Amino acid sequence: MTSENGADEPSDDGSVVSNPAALIRVANMLQMLTIEVHELPLDDAGRRRLFDVQHRAVDAIRSLVSDDLGAELSSLGLPLEDVGASESELRIAQAQIVGWLNGLFQGIQAAMFARQMVSVEQLQELQRQLGRGSQPTPPGQYL
Repeated sequence: MTSENGADEPSDDGSVVSNPAALIRVANMLQMLTIEVHELPLDDAGRRRLFDVQHRAVDAIRSLVSDDLGAELSSLGLPLEDVGASESELRIAQAQIVGWLNGLFQGIQAAMFARQMVSVEQLQELQRQLGRGSQPTPPGQYL
């Protein structure tokens, strides 16, 4: 789910990503695959293999993210329904998936930063209420 400020928020079950480590592994694999096959011509066997890898990666991603994010990924219109997709269609789909994952990671980082800033503000307010305010710590050693 995306909030008004564009940051990803947890779904009803409380999580945007169920297994962040697995999602990072899939994203890194796709990114490396994109780099490795960028210049290679794809024959029929290579195109089928790339199609298969992308299809399994998208299925894995959908199983690791919230329903809202899975639906967003599905809405990209990736040509993963037919093994007969052209080489350029497969490469474009691969770039879309990697770009979407990068955007997801940036959204998660932004949400974490925003939450951290809210926590800092709450801590500062609590300190003010306790009468400590923003008084500097006196220099010297404490024994």
